[in-house]
Amino acid sequence: MVSVRCIRALKKRIDKISPNPYYEPMHPLLLLTGLILLALAINIPLGYLRQSYEKFTFGWYFYVHISIPLIIYLRIKSGFSWKFIPLTIAGAVAGQIIGGFLHRKRHGRR
Repeated sequence: MVSVRCIRALKKRIDKISPNPYYEPMHPLLLLTGLILLALAINIPLGYLRQSYEKFTFGWYFYVHISIPLIIYLRIKSGFSWKFIPLTIAGAVAGQIIGGFLHRKRHGRR
């Protein structure tokens, strides 16, 4: 049976002999753009659902804030510091506004 230590040693040896020329980390600007667009895309359906609740009720607060932990997790996993929080929040707010607009357009003014 092959141990994990043997597999790691073999992988290091292969990487040393022939590093993968096709692997490069993603450009940070592209990664940040993707993160902001993902925050926007996640919040469009939440903004649509939020619009059907009266302002400042539990459901309204729920749909406004439910995406924030996911966005924080994705920002941290992407390697961005706290300095990029305003950009991700701006994407989330834009998604909420677009979702609310779509709800009002489809169901008429409330």
